[in-house]
Amino acid sequence: MTYLSAVHLPRYHPAIPIRDFCPKAWAAICELCGGEDRIDTGSSATPGLGEATQEISQSVINDGFIVNVGSAPDAAKWKKASTQGTPSGPDNLTPAQQKLLDPHERDNWHVDGDFFHHFLDSREQGLLPIVLFSDINVGGGGTMICPDAIPTMAKHLYRHPEGVMPDMTAVEGRQTPYKDFDHGFYDDAVRKVEKEKFKTATGKAGDVYLLHPLMVHSAAPNYLRGEWCQFSLLPAFSTISLLLYSLPSPSQPFLP
Repeated sequence: MTYLSAVHLPRYHPAIPIRDFCPKAWAAICELCGGEDRIDTGSSATPGLGEATQEISQSVINDGFIVNVGSAPDAAKWKKASTQGTPSGPDNLTPAQQKLLDPHERDNWHVDGDFFHHFLDSREQGLLPIVLFSDINVGGGGTMICPDAIPTMAKHLYRHPEGVMPDMTAVEGRQTPYKDFDHGFYDDAVRKVEKEKFKTATGKAGDVYLLHPLMVHSAAPNYLRGEWCQFSLLPAFSTISLLLYSLPSPSQPFLP
């Protein structure tokens, strides 16, 4: 995915298992998934779209960081907006600053998983973790998320048991996931959601978000260029078997 004014660093050093790197987060992951034995901790050749395959290391932390450094024009917009109107609300922002953070202005909404055809019970994206390697304040380029769009994703996948491409369009006639990626389905889904319902992944270095695998999310500008440089990571995380929704008890996890 392309992030605004950001760099996707190449993976260089050996990956570290999540259980070793952040054991508290690993314990929460295991609880959500019903136990460590239901989590894929190996490496496998995952079928790609077309003839390609990808070797995916599961449940690890690597150094392929997303670094959102921001841009000088965006920083200038934020500074100007800070003088336009009276700050208010929990984040003490002016109306002009709040407008800059309007989620409906983003154009990179998507669900992760660019290496497989998507089904409602796909195991390849078991959870969506966001790991913060730097403090991220409001306006500092934290990933925007839209929880209210999850039902739209689930209903769409339910209506297409044949599977869809990563952009939720038909598989037929297409071979590559991002050669002609269309954000239209995601843009339509989030457009119906009130902006107060969106959230931003802010926090302190070391915080970990564990999100629904169908969480629609987007990059955001880092308006605090010069104050904060956002380092984050969205590691691949899969389950051993397909997700299961016909549960005998609501208290059980969505896994067999």
